[in-house]
Amino acid sequence: MKNRLLARRYARAFLDNTTEKDPESLRKDIATMRRVIRENPDLIKILQSIITPRKLKRELLEAIISTQDTPSIILNLPKQWRGLFNLLIRKHRMPITTEIIDEIERLLLQQQNKARIRIVYARDLSDTITKEIINYAGRKTGKELIVETEIDPAIIGGFIASVDSIIFDGSVRHNLNIFKKVRQ
Repeated sequence: MKNRLLARRYARAFLDNTTEKDPESLRKDIATMRRVIRENPDLIKILQSIITPRKLKRELLEAIISTQDTPSIILNLPKQWRGLFNLLIRKHRMPITTEIIDEIERLLLQQQNKARIRIVYARDLSDTITKEIINYAGRKTGKELIVETEIDPAIIGGFIASVDSIIFDGSVRHNLNIFKKVRQ
């Protein structure tokens, strides 16, 4: 909870001070950063480690992020991102980078009356069922939804959909747990 509040504070400050006001451009930057984080877990561990000296982190950051002056093959982002990452290094907040990026995206979507819905299925379901879930969640939240899906056989059957802090749990596993509690 503490990290989420801290991430929200950094995200708001970033959005208040950014020169880039186009939400789609910022979301494109976020997607790029997520890809780099996913593809380079060892590099991220080094940047987030409290053992790694700040100077080395800054040098790595300079090598990773390119600007118009210094090209890089890994990450091409506007200068405001470099400023954010340098601040996170200076304040020893690199371990919450992912939470800050998520919060920036959440705030951007909120400004546009949009939200990300994550739907987890036990197995692949038809497009009709997915659309019904999205429509229902959209009516309940009053927002336009951006869909992420995932398959997780552990839920046995049905689905779990989450939008912001709202969870729609229609999984067999959830219903079995309720039944188990009632029987006790």
